[in-house]
Amino acid sequence: MLWSDVHFDRGTIFLPGTKTEAAPRTIPMSERLREFLTQLKTEKKPQPSDLIVPIKSARKCLQTACKKLELPQFTHHDFRHFFATTCIESGVDIPTGEPLAWTQGRRRAGDETLRASSAGAQFRND
Repeated sequence: MLWSDVHFDRGTIFLPGTKTEAAPRTIPMSERLREFLTQLKTEKKPQPSDLIVPIKSARKCLQTACKKLELPQFTHHDFRHFFATTCIESGVDIPTGEPLAWTQGRRRAGDETLRASSAGAQFRND
């Protein structure tokens, strides 16, 4: 993902996708993510064509992190399921949460609904 894919003015991130025709999508940015990316952008002063996170393999990064932290192995699919479960537990309905969880399901909710719903998801730090 490139810095040019982050739209601070709209509060969204464009995910170009690569696997299917339906893969490209725009997702809302949580306030916490916006703050993190703003800080990172200020520190790094990147060009629009720079990668946000210069990694070649998310799978390898997750495996390394889990090993260093002595955690069970997690995949990006595990995080997707965790996110979907957290949304449901926070009261986000399934038709709205579906595109938030990056599934290939039908896109039924507008950007404002998605942004409001993702803001309502409560993630604990414990």
